[in-house]
Amino acid sequence: MSVPGRRRACPHPTRGRRADTYRTARAVQRTGRLLCWSLAAGMAGAATEALFHPGAG
Repeated sequence: MSVPGRRRACPHPTRGRRADTYRTARAVQRTGRLLCWSLAAGMAGAATEALFHPGAG
């Protein structure tokens, strides 16, 4: 019988890695969002330039 409040070593190899996996997943998600927003800003800038300078292309 184990003592309450005391942690035992867990034999499962992937336990304890969830926090790292979750952190990595959030970082990838934020990087994707940043890439998407920067692409949207670039497209908006190109569309604005095409509207105000139609003969430049």
